[in-house]
Amino acid sequence: MRAKILFASGLLVFASAYDIRADTPLDILGVEKSLKDAKNNAVAAGDEIAQRFAEQALKVISAWKEANGSLIKDGKAAVDDTLAQVFQEFENTATRIEKGEAVTFVDLQSATASLARALEKIPFSSREPQFTFYRPSVALPVGTDTLVVQVIGSGIAKANPKVIGPNGSVEFQKPSDNSITFLVARAEVAKQADTKALKYKVTYDIDRSRWNNPVSWFRSESAERDVVIAVLPTIPGTVNIDPIVKEVTWETDTYGPEYFKERGKDKPFPKRVNIKKELQEAGWILDKDAQKTAKWDDNGGDGNGGSSCTGPDRETFDDKGFVFYIQHGSRGNSDAYQGCRTWVAIKRPVVSKSNAPRISKDLDWLKDTDLDLPPATDSYKMLMTTYDKREVSIANKNQVPYGLFDVMIEGNAIKFRPRPMRDF
Repeated sequence: MRAKILFASGLLVFASAYDIRADTPLDILGVEKSLKDAKNNAVAAGDEIAQRFAEQALKVISAWKEANGSLIKDGKAAVDDTLAQVFQEFENTATRIEKGEAVTFVDLQSATASLARALEKIPFSSREPQFTFYRPSVALPVGTDTLVVQVIGSGIAKANPKVIGPNGSVEFQKPSDNSITFLVARAEVAKQADTKALKYKVTYDIDRSRWNNPVSWFRSESAERDVVIAVLPTIPGTVNIDPIVKEVTWETDTYGPEYFKERGKDKPFPKRVNIKKELQEAGWILDKDAQKTAKWDDNGGDGNGGSSCTGPDRETFDDKGFVFYIQHGSRGNSDAYQGCRTWVAIKRPVVSKSNAPRISKDLDWLKDTDLDLPPATDSYKMLMTTYDKREVSIANKNQVPYGLFDVMIEGNAIKFRPRPMRDF
């Protein structure tokens, strides 16, 4: 998250230079410094994706400066409108970051593609062929059967280009005067997941002949540039969940005796026995099972007229107490009485929380990853360790770096579903 915030701040400064059209080289140089800061922050945070994205924009500015060196010196340099539109797309992305909206792989891929299309159309003032930009700069180990690599630069297709890979020369196409493309088998990309990079060299000729200098006629120099594509690991990351489970045990007790004496004649008398108010307020309830066998008596024969204590009525048990029955007799035409004692069984819940064993699973670029929490989970902390070893706290899908996965949480079931992604 820190890397994303720092990178966002760099992009925001980058974008703000284009609220009013940037038409001086000083504007460009200010953007360049902001991007360098963003790149440095990304490097410090270990965020290779943010780093690569900043590097792409820096390459464009560097090429623009190189191609327009004489105009910058004379103070006549200006930014082409087409390139300004690309910067506007960066600004839109930065605005979403500022609002707390996630920037995804798809966003980065789209912006990079727009940059490539714009660069092919930019009329640089220099007549020298340029190596300006290439894409993708980040590749996935899975995806389409082949990876299309595009190199863009003014006039590069007409400058006798060559592409050299790990196994020698690589065939390429020339879609336009300003670009060349070549294919890499996805299986070859996957092989480089451990080494973390695909490396190619592009060479092209720079014409150094001058019409007014016969010695220079037919003279050229060979330029060499590197194409280094970061390859993401075969495992995109690991999810670690530390659940806290809740366990309820019961504290039990019995108090009494509760004494009561009631009068009546030749019929049952229901006496309600409630748990003491202060005990209820302290969380105690009737222990119904224990109350079935709790002690009660007639207080040593405390009664007359053939009266007796019948005992608790189990059908009346509730959390607050129960009904105790007395069977009254009579003394001729007069009421009889009966005194009874009962002991009250009580209990209250004791809640304890403890750490359950960590749940850990590797994520997959193509398949769902399912994780199940223990049944008694009260809460949990979910962390995603990304392919670049950063640890990110995850509570919802918007917190997954670059929108790599949708996170679906239903009860104790958690699913990480990979989103469709492309190289950028």
